[in-house]
Amino acid sequence: MRTDVTRIADLIAARYFDADVGAEVAERLRTAAATGDFDGSVDRHDLAARITAIIAPYDGHLRVGWQEPRPSDPQPESGPERMSERVRAERRNHGFRRVELLPGNLGLIELSEFADLDATSDPDAPARRVADAALTLVQRADAVIFDLRLNGGGGTMADYLVSHFLPEQVLGEQRSRTARREIRTVGRLGGRRRLDVPLYVLTSAQTASAAEFFTATLQVRGRATVVGERTAGAANLGDDFDAGGGLYVFVPMDTPVDRVSGGNWEGVGIEPDLPTGSGQALTVARAAALRQILTAELPPAQARDASWALEALTADHRPDPAAAAEFAGDYGNRTVLVDRGGLSLQRADWPPRRLLSVGPELFAVADDPSRRVGFERRDGRVTAMIETTSTGAETRIRRR
Repeated sequence: MRTDVTRIADLIAARYFDADVGAEVAERLRTAAATGDFDGSVDRHDLAARITAIIAPYDGHLRVGWQEPRPSDPQPESGPERMSERVRAERRNHGFRRVELLPGNLGLIELSEFADLDATSDPDAPARRVADAALTLVQRADAVIFDLRLNGGGGTMADYLVSHFLPEQVLGEQRSRTARREIRTVGRLGGRRRLDVPLYVLTSAQTASAAEFFTATLQVRGRATVVGERTAGAANLGDDFDAGGGLYVFVPMDTPVDRVSGGNWEGVGIEPDLPTGSGQALTVARAAALRQILTAELPPAQARDASWALEALTADHRPDPAAAAEFAGDYGNRTVLVDRGGLSLQRADWPPRRLLSVGPELFAVADDPSRRVGFERRDGRVTAMIETTSTGAETRIRRR
């Protein structure tokens, strides 16, 4: 075990981008090994965890792992076949977990990771085709939300996506022990840049590395509003190195320096503009985006659509149970049902759709707030239903 620790210490001392810190971490490991701190490790998996607990406070990316070594000439009976990186990337859709158009014309792109992508040399790369398809789906949205709450980082897909929302420019540089490399936005995007669309980025304590680069780059330039929790604080870039016996160590070899902020988020994370629990971040961002949209000069129907979406998102949706019962009944081929103290609307044999209270005797269709249901009274009795849409269409249906 002590030999394993020495090899790991040597790798960190030789590779870590800051030579002084690398030497300090290595010396800390050698001292711990010499005093027997790792002698009680039951196996290399346990050893990796103990080493990581010591070195991680120095850098959010410094870590040691263990994986059972593969035979030099593996046979089918030697164990389960490991999935190739290409197959894994395809099965995870290159990180694009969800792309959706939300009520009020909000685009949502959820990424579980950022893929590796050389966008300058291969315009037909599978990861780029997926990214372009996602961006095409939200290209007419009035605001775009990127959900990075479960994104621990990854590769250069972050550079490609951030470039769609900034003018061409130098973003900063990566610094290693011996060199500095410029970080630039990607050119030749085929006129796809959207420099004025409002952007929101959702974060959590799990948001790290490349996801933090994406978030910080847009935030410090005033291009995005960050909503959620402070991020992990893992800025530095590196690679895995074989330490023998199935052990490997991830050593950061470069550190990014943003041109605007003059630094990065290592160890401190990114403070959100709208702090909230990660579970509420999407709702908070949607409401903020809709309010921002409504400050623009939109055609009346589009403004009404955004306003209705905001009201459905933020209103008190609990109708008075006694009042709700008054609306239950048959209206032509539609039926209003009382469901657990609320209301739902069913048309013929279609599935019922939940109704959200947005005002006195006024309801929004939960999964489509561009549609509303109101009720008409005569002599105190509910006599008709009036369905309206944000486009201005209205249908009145008498109660049977």
